[in-house]
Amino acid sequence: IQNGDHSVSEVAPGGASESENKAIADGPQIITTVQVTVTVDNPIGAADDAARIADRFGGSVANRSEQAGSGSEPGNAQLTLRIPSASLNKALDELKALGVARDTSIFSTDVTAESQDLTARITALQTSVDRLLDLLSKASSTDNLLAIESALSDRQANLESLESQKRNLDSQVQLSTISLYL
Repeated sequence: IQNGDHSVSEVAPGGASESENKAIADGPQIITTVQVTVTVDNPIGAADDAARIADRFGGSVANRSEQAGSGSEPGNAQLTLRIPSASLNKALDELKALGVARDTSIFSTDVTAESQDLTARITALQTSVDRLLDLLSKASSTDNLLAIESALSDRQANLESLESQKRNLDSQVQLSTISLYL
């Protein structure tokens, strides 16, 4: 097994509740991706089993492709699974047990600083939007009103973009990606 900067045991726990998201925000923000090759007798059947494993752990199949075999060749299947990070080790063990695990690579990337930066930028931009909304309610001239609306529109667009980036980053932390080759 090849490890990046962090071991899989350091992966931040996944979850959808507010308290779990708070715990993630307070701890290290680790994105983990895994590539694993498993030799199986029936790749298509094993792909079905892998999809059930992902589902059982609260994950999903993001991509799936299958090629039927011909003659003595059993074919192959490739799946991209999204598994809650807290369940990664157990799910990976079950996926490897589908056959004979050949190659496993685990890559971890610490995005704590990026996450904290996005959070700080979102907070600052939200404060700016709130101030502009307050100024908008007190605008005394059409020129002031138009200037404030223009600035507000720009800041709200930037805020929405940052919030989208943060949601995407949080999703990558909460759900590890497994590329499974059968």
